[in-house]
Amino acid sequence: MFRSIVIVLSLAVAGYANTIQKSEMLHNKFTSDLSVPAEIASPGLKSFVSKRNLYSGAFIQPTLESRTKKLTGNISQDLFSSSYTRAYNDSLDRLKTRAAMTSGFFSLVIPGTGQLYNGGTSNYIKAAAFFGLEVAGWVVNVLWNKKGDQETAAFRLYADGTAADNYRNGHYSVYRYAQWIGNNVQQLEQINGTSSQGQAIIAKYINSKGNTLLGNEYASPQYQVNWYALNQVENAMGGYFSHWLFAYPGVEYYKEIGKYPQFRQGWIDENPSILTYNSIKIDTKDSYFYENMRGTATHLYNVALVAAGVLILNHFASGVEAALWAHSHYTPVKTSVGVAPSPQGVGYQAEFNLAVNF
Repeated sequence: MFRSIVIVLSLAVAGYANTIQKSEMLHNKFTSDLSVPAEIASPGLKSFVSKRNLYSGAFIQPTLESRTKKLTGNISQDLFSSSYTRAYNDSLDRLKTRAAMTSGFFSLVIPGTGQLYNGGTSNYIKAAAFFGLEVAGWVVNVLWNKKGDQETAAFRLYADGTAADNYRNGHYSVYRYAQWIGNNVQQLEQINGTSSQGQAIIAKYINSKGNTLLGNEYASPQYQVNWYALNQVENAMGGYFSHWLFAYPGVEYYKEIGKYPQFRQGWIDENPSILTYNSIKIDTKDSYFYENMRGTATHLYNVALVAAGVLILNHFASGVEAALWAHSHYTPVKTSVGVAPSPQGVGYQAEFNLAVNF
């Protein structure tokens, strides 16, 4: 359908050109037959002949001001309309907006693809930069998360020990921590000024029948203590216990056993005779080593998180840049119409060029 339209337009322009040629031939013959001697010709007549020679043709009329019409890029506008309308301005804006949205969407999904869509050397360079940053961001994010996972596994193993050895080779034992509370409960209540109500709560779990906080010493830390009972006693004790120990194996559990001195008695190298908070050392050798490993893991995860943030910014930056460039540089339709001598040497032929960007 489109090809047929182009052929019809080409024939129409060719017919127009041949008409101009014939008109010029007839006019030249007419003006040669009506030549006027220079000595009797008036200035007005010379001016008339000059204008007729300049504007000869079937459809072109002499005027005081030559009216020219610039091509707009819209076929129907260029061929059949006599003015550049506001409606066409709006259609061009819509085409530019659509191009901006397309290139922006491409780069929002995969940075750099919108720049490739826009084309041009400068855009290819920007596409390489955006895509290179995308690859680098993913590499850093994946590798550093993997390193963080490895370091996390290492400090957890250091604290817990292994199931193959019944967790006896670990450096921290929540069973040891709960046992220490039971062994020193009366002194801890006196030192911390535990209320009578708090003492009653504690007596439910640590009494003449034993320390019911304890579970299986050689099982997973999850089963080494009664977590509900342990937290009830910690809350009732007050003073020394500003926090209660989160249940294993949550992230908070691994954070608290290394960060807070009140849980220090679970480490195998802590002095069990220390009963006052102010007497606790900043850390022990084991807890210090553990905290270094945990800090390294946190740092690795933070680097991976920054890389993830860079990836998000890269997507938005690439999309916005591609959209803005497309809207300011995009030319949706390019057309040109001209007349050239026929290759056969007789008459003229029309030349019609159309380029459409999608």
